[in-house]
Amino acid sequence: MWAIRHRSRKPTYVGADAARGTTSYYKLVAVDAAGNESSAATTQATRAIAFRAAGAAHNDTAPTLTLPVPTGVVAGDLMVASIAARGAPAATPPEGWTLLRQDVSSTRLRQVTYYRVATAEEPSAYTWSLSRASSAAGGVVAYSGVDPAHPIDLAAGRVNSSSRSITAPSVTTRVDGALLVGVFGIATTATLTPPD
Repeated sequence: MWAIRHRSRKPTYVGADAARGTTSYYKLVAVDAAGNESSAATTQATRAIAFRAAGAAHNDTAPTLTLPVPTGVVAGDLMVASIAARGAPAATPPEGWTLLRQDVSSTRLRQVTYYRVATAEEPSAYTWSLSRASSAAGGVVAYSGVDPAHPIDLAAGRVNSSSRSITAPSVTTRVDGALLVGVFGIATTATLTPPD
């Protein structure tokens, strides 16, 4: 479970001291070529984090796992990749990815989560190397509206040795407008039912 930090996209006429994630209020007046002014119009806008797209892949047994970059990713989007591998092999990320969290359940499963702020030159996919051939699955999700300088507010995780349910740890975000995201991995073939 982690929280993504909100980014407030400020037009050039907004002061540089405006806080991230706040609501901006605007008063607009139109002026024609003759200098006539319209009545003032007011509006407000809050920039929120938005899901862009996701991509996923799996292998039966291989020393690598290649995950597609989600469709429509643009520079400044936050990409979060998570891989779960049976047998708990170590995972080496492609260049430019930052480790967010790693959880290991003895020798049964290793789940790693990385993030990256997209650039204008993203490839179509990224390949992670595993320390040995393993069955692995993973995905990449992309979000817009995230603060690229501080994209992650916090992270928490939990390993259950054996259970028929998955319980996410409790977290308290430190910034307004954060988005909670959870990823879960299991070391067996099963169907997951999301909560109501």
